[in-house]
This record gives sequence, C-alpha cells and structure tokens, in this order.
Amino acid sequence: MKKIVQIIASLMIVAAIAGCWMSTEDIGDTVKSSMQETLSTDSNFKEHNLKVQDVQVLKKGGNSYKGIASILYNGTSHDVPIEITVDGRNVMWEAAPGSFLFVRL
Repeated sequence: MKKIVQIIASLMIVAAIAGCWMSTEDIGDTVKSSMQETLSTDSNFKEHNLKVQDVQVLKKGGNSYKGIASILYNGTSHDVPIEITVDGRNVMWEAAPGSFLFVRL
C-alpha cells in the first residue's frame, strides 16, 4: 500500500510540474506580446512603427527554444531569429546584434 501511495504522489508531482510548462504556442504568444511592447516603447524602434506579425517557436532542449519573429516594416515582412529561455512561467527572448538592421537600411 505504501508503494502505491508513493507512486500516486510521484505521478501527481510530475503532472503538477508538467502543467506549469507552457506550450510552444503559448511561448510564441508571450514572446510576440513582449517583443511588440519593446518595439513600441524602445526609443531605438518606436518611431519605425514595427509590427510583430507572428512568432514561431521550436524546442531546442531543456528550457531553451529557438524562434523566428516575423516583423512588418514599411509593408515588408522580415524574419528575425531569436533565442528563447523559459523557466515554466517566465519567458525571456533575445535577438542577436544586427537582427534589426533592416530598419536602418
């Protein structure tokens, strides 16, 4: 009986932990929102009226993901590669230096 209780408790813990993790769609939506807020408020970008159209996300491993953000600028869509880290509830994204050079061209 003790063994069954331990197994059930272990399964409940695994289910609780798994429930905290976000799907790739949730991560994409979160990054899209965060990125749009950054582009709309950062002094380097806000005057350019950039629009984040979509963010596609693929899992690399562990809590690391790769993504492609589609950014609309002057009627043209530009793909911006991003690195994403997720700790269950928090999402951090980063674009490599030079990823937004299309704005300056």
